[in-house]
Amino acid sequence: MIGSRAPAGPVGVFRFYSPALNSHFYTAKESERDKLIINFPDIMIFEGIAWYAYPPLSSAQTQANP
Repeated sequence: MIGSRAPAGPVGVFRFYSPALNSHFYTAKESERDKLIINFPDIMIFEGIAWYAYPPLSSAQTQANP
């Protein structure tokens, strides 16, 4: 479509494990990953990138491409 922007490429989805909670936590936000690594190293163990995913479309992209 002329004038539309292509969606951004895939981003890493980061995986953490918490032995205390016996569960995993996932985030694609680098800022959230960094906060967990810095502030909760004794609770959340960083395991790296679990997979890659495309970010959600912006509302403008959704309206232009129903």
